[in-house]
Amino acid sequence: MNMTTNGFLLINKPQGPTSFNIVAKIRKKFRVKKVGHCGTLDPLAEGLLVLAIGKATRQIQYLNDDKTYEFGVIFGQQTETGDSEGKIIKECEEIPSKEKLLEAIPKFIGEISQIPPAFSAIKINGKRAYKLAREGITVEMKPRNIKIYSLNLLSFDFEQKTASFRVSCSSGTYVRTLAQDIAKSCASVGFCSFIKRIRVGNFVLENAVSVENATERDVISIEFLQSQASKFFK
Repeated sequence: MNMTTNGFLLINKPQGPTSFNIVAKIRKKFRVKKVGHCGTLDPLAEGLLVLAIGKATRQIQYLNDDKTYEFGVIFGQQTETGDSEGKIIKECEEIPSKEKLLEAIPKFIGEISQIPPAFSAIKINGKRAYKLAREGITVEMKPRNIKIYSLNLLSFDFEQKTASFRVSCSSGTYVRTLAQDIAKSCASVGFCSFIKRIRVGNFVLENAVSVENATERDVISIEFLQSQASKFFK
């Protein structure tokens, strides 16, 4: 890749690797030093990861960063991580009905307070919260205000104790926490079975490529985005 190339690359991240793993692969593949991302995805999460290359890293803070996710919830069990990776720490026989879920949804629309999960990348006294949690150190996660613009029930299966949703939300929203809070509001417990990010601002998953197939031609130039400033920037 030409070292003067600057722009944004839309990657379709699979489950498994961390966002940092993806950044490192692109840095090596394109032979560039400056590569950043516009919002991390958990290892078990998949979908749209927007990477900034070269001078584009300076533009990250100015991008429209509202996001849309699709996610699944399994009811009746709660895990320490909020997803299928963690050990089960609580069980409940109460499984919400479709009607209860539909009644609960409006409670989460608008500006709400959310407590981030202990297993997150938030720094506590200079150390990542998930590292402290893995060491068995109890940390107090402070609540934060986030915005939920829309929340829709996509599917529900009472027999399988599962549901899936689509949410559009502000940056900083933790989908794992949202899943737990939805279950809690229905007098149950639950955890995320999957998380897929399908939009970041006006970037969409349909235009993303895999790390293996990514080439210089897939990089969206800063000049193009600046010509569409009202669409892509705050």
